[in-house]
Amino acid sequence: MIPAIAYVRVSTEMQDPANQVDYLRRWSESRGFQILKFYIDELSAAHRQ
Repeated sequence: MIPAIAYVRVSTEMQDPANQVDYLRRWSESRGFQILKFYIDELSAAHRQ
C-alpha cells in the first residue's frame, strides 16, 4: 500500500464529511493507497461570519 493523506471539505451544514471520508477510503484502497490521515475542513471562513 502507498501511504497517502486526504483533504475533505464541506461547505454547508447539510453536508456530512463522513460521506467523503468513507468514499475516499474505499476509492484509495481499491487503487493501492492507504490514507494515514484525513484533514477535514467543515465550513469555509465565509460561512462563519
